[in-house]
Amino acid sequence: MVRKLLFVFTGFIILFSCSDNPGDFSFDGDYTSVKETYTDADGIAEWIVYETENNKDITELRSIGTSAAGRDIYAIEISDNPGEAETEPAILINAGIHGNEQISSAVAMQMIDYLITSYRYYTDPDSFEDYEGDLPTEEETLLVANLVENYKLHFIPAVNPDGLDAGSRYNDNYVDINRNFDYTWDESEWNNGDEAFDQSESQALRDDYIKYGYVLSINMHTAASGTYDTESGPGIYGAWDAISSDYAEDDGLDEDSDGDESDYKETYLPNYEIIQELGNGYASEVTESSSYLFEDFGFNIGADWYVMYGSMADWALGERGSVSFTVELLEGQRSTAEDYYLAEEAWKAHKNALLNLVKAGSRSIKGRILDDSTDFVIENARVSLEYTGSASRAMTFTPVPYRNLAGYTVEEGTFGLLTPAGVYNLTVTADGFEDAEFTVSLTPDGSTLFISESGGRFSSLYDIPSYYLTPSDRTPELEEAEIISENTELIIPEEYSGNPENEGLIIPEYYNGITAAGILPETEQTVE
Repeated sequence: MVRKLLFVFTGFIILFSCSDNPGDFSFDGDYTSVKETYTDADGIAEWIVYETENNKDITELRSIGTSAAGRDIYAIEISDNPGEAETEPAILINAGIHGNEQISSAVAMQMIDYLITSYRYYTDPDSFEDYEGDLPTEEETLLVANLVENYKLHFIPAVNPDGLDAGSRYNDNYVDINRNFDYTWDESEWNNGDEAFDQSESQALRDDYIKYGYVLSINMHTAASGTYDTESGPGIYGAWDAISSDYAEDDGLDEDSDGDESDYKETYLPNYEIIQELGNGYASEVTESSSYLFEDFGFNIGADWYVMYGSMADWALGERGSVSFTVELLEGQRSTAEDYYLAEEAWKAHKNALLNLVKAGSRSIKGRILDDSTDFVIENARVSLEYTGSASRAMTFTPVPYRNLAGYTVEEGTFGLLTPAGVYNLTVTADGFEDAEFTVSLTPDGSTLFISESGGRFSSLYDIPSYYLTPSDRTPELEEAEIISENTELIIPEEYSGNPENEGLIIPEYYNGITAAGILPETEQTVE
């Protein structure tokens, strides 16, 4: 259990971060295009470095780990405050988990380039006087500005750099990374490793997912023609990859299961409504594109295409409560630079659908979990939702394999769970704290409304709903907070002192310039 101190200052919550991203955008430099780099792992790495070096104020580069052969797996964050801890929804777009699906990497790179260029045009249109590419419309720039300024967008264009260089589905250990996650890992699956998470790439993805607490992820692939005797591989697929809708009673998963689709949705997938809505919306936008390549593009349950075990998408939802879509962009694998026209076709067809799917990440029950005795945030608290009702059906929860929609707080104490609008019982548990229950309502626009509480305390005072837990015993953090308050000097910060207009103003007590709210939350002083 990790707790960090929040400093509350004039109504805003500030989380201290060591990241510093100064820098100005420039068209200068040795730029290599997506077309020239998307089939080469080193080329993709150089392209990502170039983009971040020239856009440091809205991007941040990191390595999430290394491949089996020791290559760095690079991620890029796009945000108006990259690298800083914020309460905005974090979204992951990843590609190239199968190295022979190079066009997926190309589309991810095109999306990165589009977001950066469009945001630059939004903030400084005059700098584009000599720009030779297509400029975004006003509607597009406003959408991009919303995403950059109100979301944390994370991209991993080449999850499997070893396979990408070899033109292989597998990593350097001949393991399919997308079969190596532990939620539904099964030894009968093909090329899935000796055990779950025994590959460095899946470990890196897991750790990155846990650190950033993605509320939504989009996993880009390309489909092989005629895969698994299905009519069409291209499409968008939602949970589950391991449980198809034709599960029957003799599977032993649910004695009441009759194998029909409604039973599947209600028994095995509590938040199916929003998955279905977003999946169908995505598919509709793609099929409305002018390209003949996407006429049959649709939404389906992953296992109704074909069943697989140990996928990243199933792990994300089952273990972290994060909705994860697999997007098979088009048919075609083992691409070369000459096939780049297909990547351009795919980007054009998927662009609006991708942007609107990312935008939907805000439609979640979200909040921050705090220690009620110290205001320290609580990391790795478990937050689970039970749907209690609205105009639509009630949910049924079973122990196999998915009990209910549940996730965990990240280092900053925040969480987000993408789910349909409605009324929910929210249960929060954490080591060293009493269990707490809250009843909240999620509105269609993603706002959380408080209804009742039991065993905890709710507050909507700050930028995100706050849920307070009561310590079950005296914690070291509480003792540390009391020591801080007893051994520091009470002062009035400069922004309040020396201004006659502030005389008589009631403010929190400050110790050495840092607010004591949370340490001594009821104390206050008068400016003289």
